[in-house]
Amino acid sequence: MASDFDLKGALATYAKGQLFDPYPLYETLRLREEPFWSDGLGMWLIHGFADVEEGLSDPRLQNDRILGYERALTPENRVKFKALNEHLSHWLGFEDPPVHTQSRGYLKEYISGRLAIRMKPIIEKQIQEILTKAQSHSEIDLITDFAYPLPLAIICDLLGIESGREEEFKALADAIGIYPGNVGPILNEVAPAAQEALIKMEAFFDEMVAKRLAEPKDDLITRLGQLASEGLLSHQEMVSLLTFVFLAGFGTTLNLIANGMMLLFTHPAEKEKLIAHPELIGSAVEEFLRFESPIQIVARLVREDFEWHGKQLRAGDYVGLNAGAANRDEAIFPDANVFYIAREPNRHIAFGRAAHFCLGAPLARVEAQVAIDQFFKKFPRAEMISPTPDWLPIISFRHLGTLRVKLNYEN
Repeated sequence: MASDFDLKGALATYAKGQLFDPYPLYETLRLREEPFWSDGLGMWLIHGFADVEEGLSDPRLQNDRILGYERALTPENRVKFKALNEHLSHWLGFEDPPVHTQSRGYLKEYISGRLAIRMKPIIEKQIQEILTKAQSHSEIDLITDFAYPLPLAIICDLLGIESGREEEFKALADAIGIYPGNVGPILNEVAPAAQEALIKMEAFFDEMVAKRLAEPKDDLITRLGQLASEGLLSHQEMVSLLTFVFLAGFGTTLNLIANGMMLLFTHPAEKEKLIAHPELIGSAVEEFLRFESPIQIVARLVREDFEWHGKQLRAGDYVGLNAGAANRDEAIFPDANVFYIAREPNRHIAFGRAAHFCLGAPLARVEAQVAIDQFFKKFPRAEMISPTPDWLPIISFRHLGTLRVKLNYEN
């Protein structure tokens, strides 16, 4: 790393969500081999692979971290957006055992490795419909025309969201997701739209739960609605879990597919390798996850005072475990800044670790494998025409806004 790297400037830009190439900053902080306190974000930043992996399962770091969101808000906004933070506190990703264990158990019946196997024919059918529709255009926006529709259709099918309402939910999910996708003072800017969208989404779920209780179906809305009617879940817990499943199942997979496609277009030799050797699609998806992790920062709250690499962490401190940085750690990944679809081994932590390992990881992997494999079988000469990747200003996620692609198919 160059000695003239502007650490202060990079941190200030990063805290605004506008550091669109964060990896030089990550490397600079990782080389310090100690937690780094960011005044701009109001949190400790952890970047080394071993430390991030340890932190993901350290009982001294709790997942119930709503206090960190509340602190980032102004006193007025803490009152104004109390309902938004209360809603988030019941997301699976914000809970600790034993509540987390119970909530996860309610979802495992529908979201598991077996689900990915069962859903694969549905995924293949959906992607063929998406590609056939794309074929009527010479150019497409890969985000709205390819990466969005597949995970949106699959998660709506899983939940039981009525056909024809998918786009409504996508718009609401985009507005809600930008709030938990950020940390620090920027939360004050995104909270109003998030809370407004949340109110609408809760009303939609209430309406659909009422319909399912009257006419049960084999879907997650029916199941969680029944648990709530039996008193095993509160109304808030039910709606929060449904919202979490929708956003987590949709957003992470969208970003995995979009980021993977962008990486292939910006690394043409690797793209041609994948086209020539489609059997590499499994390892390619793992490299997408490592190189441009859809979830960059996993936040935790310090449960008790303890010392970590010479730094004193106090109870109540906010900690950011940076998976995006850890997955570029040279100590674990030789030539970590080289994108290589045949990389083996590849034990990245894009889906977390331990009790909070992503339940939907098998399904996300299958969706990405099928989507990207089938895209290049249909459009092997496609090329990216966006001049540079259009990263959105979100600190915790790697999320592209647009990705223009020329299909170049033979008529």
